[in-house]
Amino acid sequence: MIVGQGLEYTAVAVIRYFGGTKLGTGGLARAYSAAAQCVLKSAKIRELNFLVDMTLSSAYRFERSVNHLLAQFNVTITQRSFEDDITISFSLRVEQGELLKEKITELTAGRAQLSQGEAYWG
Repeated sequence: MIVGQGLEYTAVAVIRYFGGTKLGTGGLARAYSAAAQCVLKSAKIRELNFLVDMTLSSAYRFERSVNHLLAQFNVTITQRSFEDDITISFSLRVEQGELLKEKITELTAGRAQLSQGEAYWG
């Protein structure tokens, strides 16, 4: 049922309470398949991406350019702080991380600090 719906990394749990009728192997397979099909039809399917949290620190003079670049990468900003430098914490898709690092290095001539956390499903 899961493969038929085109899903990956999916689990369906079905619990059958024994009511006194033995279904046999084929009957159990049909019962569990029908239950799984009902669950998958009524479930809200949500796409998960492999994300990574990153923190960027740069001088104020790069603020506008950095914000523009982050918007192009469609990051989710989680925190901003404005102290001696600008610090922006955000998450983005793992596969975009290396390209963003390159672009930030080019944009700031290597003056920005970029740190990366552990990747996770989100």
